[in-house]
Amino acid sequence: MSEIPADVLPFLDQAQAIHRKIPVAAPYFEYYGYDSLFAETGAAQCDLEKMDAAGMRALGIALANGGASYFEIGPNEFLPAGDADWAFENLLRNFDTALATIEKCPRVRVVGRASELTPDPADPAIYVLPLVTSHTWMKDLAAVDAMFARGLRISHCGGVICHTWNRPAPSTKVHGKEGPMMTDFGREVVARMNELGMILDMAHVSDESTAEIIKASSKPVIDGHTGSTSKVPKCRGHNDATLKLIADSGGVAGIHFADHLYCVRVWEKKYAPAIGTDSKANWAYNRHLLEKYPAASDRARMRKNSAEREKFFRDNNLTAPPRGSSERIATVRDMADHIDHLVNVMGIEHVGLGGDVNGITSHSWPAGVDHVGDLPVLTAELLRRGWSEDATVKFLSANWLRVFRECLPD
Repeated sequence: MSEIPADVLPFLDQAQAIHRKIPVAAPYFEYYGYDSLFAETGAAQCDLEKMDAAGMRALGIALANGGASYFEIGPNEFLPAGDADWAFENLLRNFDTALATIEKCPRVRVVGRASELTPDPADPAIYVLPLVTSHTWMKDLAAVDAMFARGLRISHCGGVICHTWNRPAPSTKVHGKEGPMMTDFGREVVARMNELGMILDMAHVSDESTAEIIKASSKPVIDGHTGSTSKVPKCRGHNDATLKLIADSGGVAGIHFADHLYCVRVWEKKYAPAIGTDSKANWAYNRHLLEKYPAASDRARMRKNSAEREKFFRDNNLTAPPRGSSERIATVRDMADHIDHLVNVMGIEHVGLGGDVNGITSHSWPAGVDHVGDLPVLTAELLRRGWSEDATVKFLSANWLRVFRECLPD
């Protein structure tokens, strides 16, 4: 474990006791195979031993990417790897495979209805809400029904609903066309998701589109892993006005665990120097893949082929994109500062743990919290700041369990 501030240590026993007596919940863990989450021990960011140390009992888990991979070919201009039918078929295959593998863990309970969400800190069962990232799979309402029937309970929202992501609308272009903040079909999708009991996650959606989705939704919306761009302007997240709208909907925002989303000092030192220096090379490589490979599956596969990408850069005298710094700068105190900001904006009933566990690098975690098992250190820092035990329980558990139960079918 990285060093814990000396003045936090006196609060650690109390924090660990809280984590033992409540079912801790978080909405965004990424799944890259069984051992990425459910190994007994030894995983870098999360395993059963670490979940037990943190009292984790209810998780939203991203089982599959729900869309055709997007290829940026110019400034804020994108083309998808394949059409909606390909994206949906790819999603079905990947989702079914992932769901079958997590169910091999004897402790997993896949949640379909609100009445099934009964986590108990004394019970080792881990309640899982299946989640899909991306959004181009929403090709029609039948697709929404099909994914719900398969077990999908949380989905990112965008794509055919809107595709402005976290850029000021309408700056993003797909197929050369600027995306609307909200489409008429998107309103139909939101209504159907509300009716079925599927939770709408605003992660990676622009402020403008988030506001429109909230207007269209009859149920609370969430952002499972985010931060305030009013506090860290260049990062993905939402501004304070949008975060307040999420709270007003009855929803919850989860603190992102990646250092640069909650700490401007980290952004400026680790990430800002590389921004913009690699764009032209990547745009050229993406155009190359779209031209060379007619099959969507080949395009998506080659996008991840680092050797092919580096060869393309060499052959075309392009500078390889710089790697971000692996220096560990942020501390648990920085993370708590951002949580306090979110609470000041949204209220204690609307802020919780977030995540992106496994979706971030190990050096992105704050010093003092190296992995899921160290989350009691964050709680200890909140207690040191004067948080009541009631407030910490809302943050760690009650807020998420409330909104999950409000949104899921009865």
